[in-house]
Amino acid sequence: MSDTPNSQTGSSAQDASAPSKSGSEFIQELNQLGDNLCALIKSYWESEERKGFEREIAKGLEQFSKSVNDTVEQIKQAEALRQAKEGVRSVWETAHGPQVVSEVRAGMLDTLRAINRELARAAARKPAEEVTPNQPAE
Repeated sequence: MSDTPNSQTGSSAQDASAPSKSGSEFIQELNQLGDNLCALIKSYWESEERKGFEREIAKGLEQFSKSVNDTVEQIKQAEALRQAKEGVRSVWETAHGPQVVSEVRAGMLDTLRAINRELARAAARKPAEEVTPNQPAE
């Protein structure tokens, strides 16, 4: 009877070491997989294909940035031009607004009245004595 438990125990010991051995192999394969993936990534990273792709991306981003900057500059210039036009229009409207026109009209009317008054005074004066060219002036 004592042989039976020993033979079961020996069998159990072999079964216990078998999973440990296969677990160790599993870990080794995972480590190998990690190493291989790292080597693949490193070889791609150092490849000319990747470097060329990186140059293309950098060039594309540079062109994109230039295009955006040019567009922003055009918008700024258009906005500045629009503001300048609005300023000129505002000055024009102010200069030709109803108040200015009214003031100019009143000034012209006053000037015309003054001219008419002076002309009327001059016309109402008695004619000056005629001076003969041979008489000496005193």
